[in-house]
Parts: sequence; structure tokens; C-alpha cells
Amino acid sequence: MQQNPSANEEVALYDGLRMQITTAFIKDRTNKVYKNVPIVPDIKSKDIKNSGITWIHDNIK
Repeated sequence: MQQNPSANEEVALYDGLRMQITTAFIKDRTNKVYKNVPIVPDIKSKDIKNSGITWIHDNIK
């Protein structure tokens, strides 16, 4: 089976889960490279897990 090239890579996390991340940039015909802007968190918290769970529950429609 032939694999398609991709700019996404799968990363194994410490807890056994896997995360897909984009590992490439886009370049236009003038050779300008467009890189992703870092992700800014919606909420800053010292209790990340519970803040995330609360956010999910509050935003489920």
C-alpha cells in the first residue's frame, strides 16, 4: 500500500495517546514562507485538566 506524503506527523504522548501536528510551511511563487502563528490559549489556568473539562461542558451545544 502506497502512503501519501503529508505535512502532518503523529506524536506519541506520555500517556499512550497520539496527537497529530502539522510540521510544514507553505511557500508561494515568490518564495515567501507562511508559518503558523503560535496557538494562544483561550484560558490560562494552573488546573489545566479541570479547566479544559469545564470549558468543554460549557461549550457543548
